[in-house]
Amino acid sequence: MQKFAFVLLMSTGSHCLLADADNSEVYTCSFLAHTPVGTLGGDCTTQSLQDANSISRWKMTLTFDPQSSATALQLNADTFYDLVRTQCLADGSFTTVMPLWGDLVIMPNDPDYLAGNRACSPAAQTVPDLITISKASDSPLTLAFLFDERREDFDVALGIPTRQWLAHYWESFQRLSGNAVQVPAAPGFKNYRFVL
Repeated sequence: MQKFAFVLLMSTGSHCLLADADNSEVYTCSFLAHTPVGTLGGDCTTQSLQDANSISRWKMTLTFDPQSSATALQLNADTFYDLVRTQCLADGSFTTVMPLWGDLVIMPNDPDYLAGNRACSPAAQTVPDLITISKASDSPLTLAFLFDERREDFDVALGIPTRQWLAHYWESFQRLSGNAVQVPAAPGFKNYRFVL
């Protein structure tokens, strides 16, 4: 039975933690984020969104606390492709890791949400997502993250992202990874080009 519960939770998409019958319910939470501009905190909300073209689609808003707001102003709206890893943690929180942007530790306020996360701990899943970050409010400063695991981006039969998604991911990687544009090859090694 435990295996069945695990499979059920993980099959609901990248945000296995919102596997509630009412997919439109908004849950409140607090967050700690390691971002491109530093460590930030505040309050948040999460919400599952239904879309026939998506395996999983969910929204998270981050409202920055007064200590984080000035630094958070440096964050930009953006759209990029990334492999998003989510994991349930034993204390009832969960992590969302976007290697090209940063990571978030989310602590839900709802007791059932917390219990669900404890029950699925240490389950984790990594999926290909299209992520859109937009400003939802200036006062207080709030950013909205839309995580979209689109059907067109995932080859279910092979269990891997599609070539098209990988091409978009490569562009996002080049732009956001922080790596040098071109590093000369060391003697005896060839520079390899990424080919899809």
